[in-house]
Amino acid sequence: MKSHLALRCSKVPHNIKIEYLRMISNEEVSEQSISKINKTDNSGNIDFTRADKSLVRFFICCGIPFSVVDSPFFQDFVKSLCFEYKLPKRTTLSTTYLNAESVNELIHGLVHLDKIFSEQPDIFINAIKTKAIIQDRQFWYNVEQLKLILKPAKSAIKALEFNTTTLADCFFELLKMAQAISEIPSFQNIDFKKKCIAIFNKRWKEFDINTYMVAFLLHPKYRDKKLKIQFNNSKFFI
Repeated sequence: MKSHLALRCSKVPHNIKIEYLRMISNEEVSEQSISKINKTDNSGNIDFTRADKSLVRFFICCGIPFSVVDSPFFQDFVKSLCFEYKLPKRTTLSTTYLNAESVNELIHGLVHLDKIFSEQPDIFINAIKTKAIIQDRQFWYNVEQLKLILKPAKSAIKALEFNTTTLADCFFELLKMAQAISEIPSFQNIDFKKKCIAIFNKRWKEFDINTYMVAFLLHPKYRDKKLKIQFNNSKFFI
């Protein structure tokens, strides 16, 4: 029951769980170690408790089933290493010692968490805020819209690596970005759209419009009617 309340039950309050963890850590291991130490006063000061813990780690980390303990071959192997060592039963390894090791590791982790919480509480506050953002569906919708907006900017930056790129190419990608912003539905997140428009207008003013307009119109590739319509629509953002 103690092991269940301390390690498995999710409905137990935190303070009660900590109390049961300490009870298991202090009682179960100490009872086993006292009984073994009393039997081996002349055994060369062998630390049987440490041997039991190492055995549990060996079975867990290597993925070996605890039923191997009942094998006579394994028992002979252990006796050949240390005749005084009394091999624990399978149920003892899989319950008492395993629970004790789990409790010790859990207590060790809780101590470090308490230390971090007392010294750097902002970590947990930021984690809660981040969790709330990730669980918000609107956040992922905004990310998807932002991806569509930044795609023309990515294309423009990539195009600058080529010698054949002209100012008209960059201007054209800027118009694509304006078109992507205009297609953001206002009924879902009007604040997000307003921020995108404000940022776009700020960057748009940095361009020498007359110079870029001439470069754009003189380029033979961008004289089609469809492009002029897109350009006229982009005036909404100027």
